[in-house]
Amino acid sequence: PGRFNFYIHAKEAMEDPYFKRYQIAERVPTEYLYHGKAWQALIREALKNEDNDKFVYLSESCSPLYPLSDIYHDLIRQPNSY
Repeated sequence: PGRFNFYIHAKEAMEDPYFKRYQIAERVPTEYLYHGKAWQALIREALKNEDNDKFVYLSESCSPLYPLSDIYHDLIRQPNSY
């Protein structure tokens, strides 16, 4: 809490209450290997919160291999988003 904000783009409404609260309202069609419009929708939503200054895109098949606190400190040290 207080370190990360989560935004989820899903093609269909999510039923899981944990993930559902992070789902953005805008849904755009995606195709295999083409997710540019979904990424744009996520950035538009994230930019509504002026406290966001770094962005990391993950797919549903990605999961962190390190503790979130380690990832957070590594991201803060870098000037770039991923």
